[in-house]
This record gives sequence, C-alpha cells and structure tokens, in this order.
Amino acid sequence: MHLCVLSDKSFKGIASCLALVASIVPSLLFVLPAHAQSSEDKLVEIIKKLKGDRRISLTVLYPEGSLPNVEVVAERFTNLTQIPVNTQPASVDDINTKLTIDAMRGKTSFDVALPATFGIPDLVKSGVLYDVSALARKYEAEVAYRPSLYETGNTYKGKQYGYQTDGDTYLMFFNQNWLNSAEEQASYQAQFGQPLQVPRSWQELDRQMAFFHRPENGQYGGMLFRTPTYMVWEWWLRSHEKGLVPFDEKMRALVNKPEAVAALKEMIDASDALHPSVSSNGLVENWEQYAKASSYANIGWGGTQKYLQHPDTPSKGTFISAPTPGFSYFNWGWSYVVSNFSNEKELAYLFTLFATLPTASTLAVKANGFFDPFREEHYQDPDIIKRYSKAFLAIHRETMENPVPDLYIEGRDQYISVLQDALVSAMQGYVSPQEALDYAARQWDMLTESLGREEQIKQWRFLRAQYPGLPVIKKGGTNKSQ
Repeated sequence: MHLCVLSDKSFKGIASCLALVASIVPSLLFVLPAHAQSSEDKLVEIIKKLKGDRRISLTVLYPEGSLPNVEVVAERFTNLTQIPVNTQPASVDDINTKLTIDAMRGKTSFDVALPATFGIPDLVKSGVLYDVSALARKYEAEVAYRPSLYETGNTYKGKQYGYQTDGDTYLMFFNQNWLNSAEEQASYQAQFGQPLQVPRSWQELDRQMAFFHRPENGQYGGMLFRTPTYMVWEWWLRSHEKGLVPFDEKMRALVNKPEAVAALKEMIDASDALHPSVSSNGLVENWEQYAKASSYANIGWGGTQKYLQHPDTPSKGTFISAPTPGFSYFNWGWSYVVSNFSNEKELAYLFTLFATLPTASTLAVKANGFFDPFREEHYQDPDIIKRYSKAFLAIHRETMENPVPDLYIEGRDQYISVLQDALVSAMQGYVSPQEALDYAARQWDMLTESLGREEQIKQWRFLRAQYPGLPVIKKGGTNKSQ
C-alpha cells in the first residue's frame, strides 16, 4: 500500500496520516524506456479516435488518501486526450461496499473505480464490475502492453476485471542498531549458538524478539499487530511457512490442521515479546510508535517505509527491511476497474489501461498517496528510489516476484471474519487454539456449501496454481508437480 490499510476498524484520519508522509512533488518530466512512450502514444491515438467529436467526461471513484495518485494520471490523460476526468472520493473501508450498493440500485455516478483488490470476486458476484477480457485481448496487443509484476487478483474464474495499481506485499522491518551491535551479537551467539542476523524463519524471528524484549528498560521485541485484521495476515504467513494452504482440492477447510494450530500457538507465545500497544494501535499509531526506535521488529508495507524514510522522522536510517520469513504475501492493493453501469465502458477501460502503463503509473507511484511500486519501470525511477531507498526497493521487488496471493474468492470477507473471531478468541484465552480453529473450519465448510462448492473450487484451483512451489490441481483431482 499504500499504505493506510485496514487497522481494526480505525480508518479515521487516513488522509491526515498521509499528510505526515510528506513527499517530493512528482515531476511530470522524466525519462522512461522508448517502448513505454510508444505504448502511451498508440493508446492516446486509439482514445482520440474513439472519442471523435463527442463532448464526454469520465468519473473515477477513489479511496480517500489516493487522490494524489489519481490526480496526476487524470491530468496527464486529459492533457493528451482532451477528455476531462472527475474524481469522487469514498472512505477506505467503504469503497467496496459503495460499489455493491450501486449494483443493487442498478446505476452509478462513476465510470472507473479503485476497490481493494481482494474484493473483486464479490463485486463480480454483485454485478457491478464490467468484464474487460475482450477489450484487454484487443487493446493490450495493439499497444504492446507489458504485464505488471502482480496480476493475480484481477482475474476471477478466467475473466479479467481490472488492472493492479498498487504493489502491496508484506515486509519486515528491523532496528539495525540493535541487530548490528557487536555486544548484542556476542550475547546472542553465546545464548543460542547462532549468529544474530536477519531471521529467515518465524521461529528465529520469535527468538530474536524475545531476546531483545527488555520492558524494564523501555525496550521491546516487536511491534507486530495484534488487532483482528492484521493478526489474520500474520497467521496466514506463519501457517503458509509450515506448508499449509487454506483448502484442499475439494475446498474442504484445512485451517484447523496441526500446522495451523502450531502457527497460532507460536503467535500467542510471541505476543509476550511485543510492545503493549500492539493490541490497540491502528496503522498510523503503529508507525509513530515504531519510529521511536524502542522496538526491534515490525511488519508492514511500502507505506511503512515511506513513513520511516521521511526527513522529519527522527529515527530515519535506523531501520532496515527484509522479506517476511518463509513466503512473501500480497495482501491488499488497489485495482482499476470499470463500472458495469458506465455509459462509456470502452473509454473507461482505456483509461484504466492508460493509468497502468509505465509512464502514467510511474507518476502515480511518485505522488504522495497509497500506491507502491508494481511495475518493473518503477524500480528504476530516481524519485521513487529517493522516496523508498534503493535497498528497500530491492527487497520490495523480490517480494513482488512470486508471492502467496490473498484469498480471492467469493465470500472472502465472510471467511476472513470467521477466522478473525477464531484467532481473537484463542489469543484472549477464551478457547484453546485447536478449539478456535476447529470452529473456523466448520464455519468455512458451511460457508463454502452455501456459496456453491463446485463454483468455489473453480476459483480456488486457479488461486492454488499461483502459490509458489505447489503442485497444480488437475480437473480430475490429481496433481502434477510444477
């Protein structure tokens, strides 16, 4: 992100949080490879021809906090095509709901929207999204479109519904003053017989957080979130590191298997080494507290780095980033989609394609807002490098290569809500980890039945094929190694 994403229901002040992440004003003049300019030139010609002499405009619905990202694209689009682009805000947590309500009303006031990528399957089900597959086949070839680094979330049951415009992979952050301390390294080596270095497993991370946790000295092992939403994402990573996937090939829930229970137990134990504010902190509060440099480890996204890199952050230069242990995980992001109720669907689609080509998308990522790098070209831009740092971008680029995808299936929010309740119940000691996840598995299986198991299997088969290092499920149910 972005990165003001879900913080357990506290989305107020997102815009003000981004104001803290002050930015360099993006320049409209920069050098990109020749193919990038030629692709845009070709697309502009197509748009002008389709527009003809008509006086038309487009409206984009955007999540609050991403207006700077959208504005620079809209301005360039209008300058080149003479088609005005209006912008319409929606709150971060309500934008997907607004799209669904519009589908129920059978009309909308916008042509293009930017929902959270994970909501696309349910938005397709509601009928609000236009299937752009045919247009993509036609125009991507005409302009020699090169895919971005992550496209998985924009495809549902074999059809394309949008374009990714935000590279949201989870990353780790570490206090390098502590990590590189000769005294701490010697002490750690003496205690555990292993060098103190960037952890490659969750077990090693947990051990390091416990080692650095000295609350009597105002020093804490970590700032890992313990609010319901973020807690799900950490459990997702921990369980996947153990080889667990959420469903089997028949969409039977696996979230109560031994690996899942072990991951939850480890999370509970690791909580003892966290800062006391982690159960209540929203996203901005997490950044503010971590920037005080009194905690060793944190988890976050590109927005975390932008905050920590800001010139006004007193601890700038204190932290280093690294991939999450085990697997990287794409767990949010925003996608450009076309409204099924737009009167200008083809032009709306062409705007989404324009916005995600190298030229316009680089302008967007450089602007102060949600969008993080998602195209190869972004990692070469001097202004983007200055904002994030070259070292961070190298790590971010690595995590974008082959991440575990989010749960892009119908009913995603319902599945995740059940899981949140289960994790919180176990974390607070109301039930055991096994009891909590047994409950979640039963609820998941009932939910799958109610939504239609065979239809859910179709999308799950596609998703599972995107998992790094897993076998592909053949239609007959047998597996073939990748």
